[in-house]
Amino acid sequence: METVIKKVTDDIYHLFIAEYVCNWTCGANLLSLITTHDIPHHSFLILETHCKVCNMRCDQELLKGCHYFDAVAYVVQQETANFYPLTHAEFIRNSHQNTCYFDIYQDGFNWLNIVSQQTIKKYVKLFNELKYSAEGISK
Repeated sequence: METVIKKVTDDIYHLFIAEYVCNWTCGANLLSLITTHDIPHHSFLILETHCKVCNMRCDQELLKGCHYFDAVAYVVQQETANFYPLTHAEFIRNSHQNTCYFDIYQDGFNWLNIVSQQTIKKYVKLFNELKYSAEGISK
């Protein structure tokens, strides 16, 4: 399988980085994929890598790409015992606090579903508060 980004739900995207692309420069490529696929700002990302040894260049461009998303589920699979993928995931986690890592895709997907529902409820509540506040002002 190659490195691809796919829309999973209306607001969840899955970036799969193939094992043979372990020298993929995450930042520039992630920003390029966001633009190419016209991904809406404040979506959610499942970031999954199958690299045995992660030597991806972790830079500010990667953080910029991750901050484009409201939350990132980082799937490191069976590699949680391996230093390199966790170092990469920790780099993202230290910058983007709404990031968690998971051993399997399904756990990451389930977590993002919960986070997206909480986000929707938060925005609906904020919208209603603003609406009622504006109605009070116009009376």
